[in-house]
Amino acid sequence: MGGIQSNGIELCGCLNDIQAKRQYMAQAERPSSPMRTASETRRTSTALLLVMMFLLADLLVPSAVPNQPALDDQSIVYSVTTVDAPTFDSVISDTNPNTIGNQSVSGDVGISEFSEESRLLFTFPLNLTSSSSIQSATLDLVCTTDSVSMTQINVYTAGVASWNDSEATWMQSDSNAPWDGQGADGLSDRGAWEPPFRAAANGTFSLNVTAHAQAAAANGESELNLLVAGTGAMYTCELLESSNPNNRPTLTIDSSSTAAGSGGSMESTFAEDGHALMTGDFILTAARAPMITYDSLSGEAVEYQFSLDSEFKTELDLEWHYSNMWNSFTTTSTSGSYQVPASEQFDNGTLVHYRYRSMDTTSTLSSWSTESFLLPAHDVTDNGDNTATIEVFVDDLGLPNAFIEDAYANQLSRNTKYGDQATLVSTLTSNKESIIHFRMDLGALGLPANATILDANVELQRQSNSGSSMLSMHEMESNIWIEDELTWNRGSNGNGNDWEDGGRAFSSSATATGI
Repeated sequence: MGGIQSNGIELCGCLNDIQAKRQYMAQAERPSSPMRTASETRRTSTALLLVMMFLLADLLVPSAVPNQPALDDQSIVYSVTTVDAPTFDSVISDTNPNTIGNQSVSGDVGISEFSEESRLLFTFPLNLTSSSSIQSATLDLVCTTDSVSMTQINVYTAGVASWNDSEATWMQSDSNAPWDGQGADGLSDRGAWEPPFRAAANGTFSLNVTAHAQAAAANGESELNLLVAGTGAMYTCELLESSNPNNRPTLTIDSSSTAAGSGGSMESTFAEDGHALMTGDFILTAARAPMITYDSLSGEAVEYQFSLDSEFKTELDLEWHYSNMWNSFTTTSTSGSYQVPASEQFDNGTLVHYRYRSMDTTSTLSSWSTESFLLPAHDVTDNGDNTATIEVFVDDLGLPNAFIEDAYANQLSRNTKYGDQATLVSTLTSNKESIIHFRMDLGALGLPANATILDANVELQRQSNSGSSMLSMHEMESNIWIEDELTWNRGSNGNGNDWEDGGRAFSSSATATGI
């Protein structure tokens, strides 16, 4: 091994020095020696003294190296960097949806000021053994723009299904093989978009494609297929047919002789999926700059990304990409936290999507876990007596889904859906009945668990009435109907969702009467 050989070389060097010294000593004893005027007895004593000195040197040499136990054999980890040109590349565009772009010297990526979109496709060789792991993978593109008004671009990458470079267009991956979604945007066409590379000037775009390369290697694939898209602006990137070899696309992979791991695991603990995220203050306040927390980490690193888009691909996003690899997390061996900066806080009245993943000791990334939280926009009145009042209309919270959903079921039109009507109708006669259904998403309010509701009222504006009408209110089982699917015969579409009498059987006794 390296350490043992090194010690052996040092020891042999010392012995050779001793032999050289002895040889020099023998030469000094010849008659031509400068010591020839000394008596024989003195020469003998001197010779004996020199011999003793070198013998002592022999004995003392090992003491210069500390006594260490014998080293066991250790495996040597090798790191290799490879740089490859693409096997194939092409450009696809919604402006010319049937044009094959595999012979282009350059290709556009992004969205132009006229809302035209272009994307790039690449295939690179991937030659790895099962006993190696990818530490990093970077796709380098040389890109430029002539635009003055739109220069800020966000560039996204995704792993893409196999495609035929001589047939692929915006509409199809191969002859008579349409993409599941135009532009290779269908669920079966591509994987998740990775966090974006951001640029605002001409130059080399270095796109992190590590996750895609690791996933392809884990599946035993011999090539890496990539889709590149952009938002915010459009740039022109040079391709394999570029006349300048230095500007052609390259894929740089750093790999190790250590086998890839599973990516590790972690638990995100700062928010409950799909619920409001609040500061915990008495006056309800959304946590616009939350404290990220995680626990149960099995691995070396964690990574979070936040977005206003469920696909994590919109120019409206700020940086919102955090990791203990480049941010100042407070950590233990298995847990940690990070405060989102106030300069990057979210807006009230938004639904925020976020995802997280871990990285293990082999630099392998886990898959993304995706969740979301709500930041309701509240109008709260502090009553000054340790109570507060909140009034919420249908869409006051500013969230994608209305706080109140409503519809009604009509016995005279049993299969008609009334969820999109502006007016609700409740009737009861000898031969017909209609029943109003409405519900409130109390989870969107973000009330703390220890809050006590002292009083709650539902206000409905009556438009008209006939006869001696009287309404009653009944609590109903949760989540058994869908607003735009409810009819007299069923709560929602699909088999097994039928009900009788407009859903009356799922209601309880009246909680309010004489309304």
